[in-house]
Amino acid sequence: MPNPGDRIVDWIAPLRWVCGLMFVFIVALTIAQVLWRFVLNNPLIWSEEVTRLLLVWMTFGTAAVVSYDGTHLCVDTFFVMLPPRLQLCVRVLNLACAVVFGAILAWYTMPLVMLAQSQSSGALDLSLAWYRAPALIGGVLIVATLALRWLYLVKRAPRQYDEAGNEVIETL
Repeated sequence: MPNPGDRIVDWIAPLRWVCGLMFVFIVALTIAQVLWRFVLNNPLIWSEEVTRLLLVWMTFGTAAVVSYDGTHLCVDTFFVMLPPRLQLCVRVLNLACAVVFGAILAWYTMPLVMLAQSQSSGALDLSLAWYRAPALIGGVLIVATLALRWLYLVKRAPRQYDEAGNEVIETL
């Protein structure tokens, strides 16, 4: 990884903020929805659709964020017992699988977005493409953030050597 003195630029900080704000809006809107329905006895007709839409967008946005951070859930019980070079191979395979997944997700969602353009939601009268587009954009963002993670974080990492002069393999 980069030297401790090197400044690491968080290229996806705006996406983090957007996802965080969406979460805050989801919580606030859900609370408002409950208050209006049960306290004021006057339900907000549009609030459930907005909450659902924000949740879908937030889910795919944060998938890209955790892809960049490398903080997806993982079970590494057997992985830590592998030799360092084999660990690197497994990490590269993992990265390749994630990139392929993101690309397939984006590619096969594109026709669904096009198909949903002619349909609209109930209360908001929005095109249903707004509900399908997060998967397309999320797939593209996952591929982009994984490529950015690899290029920015791994390629800039200086080589490290142990006491015997053997190269230490850092994680991806």
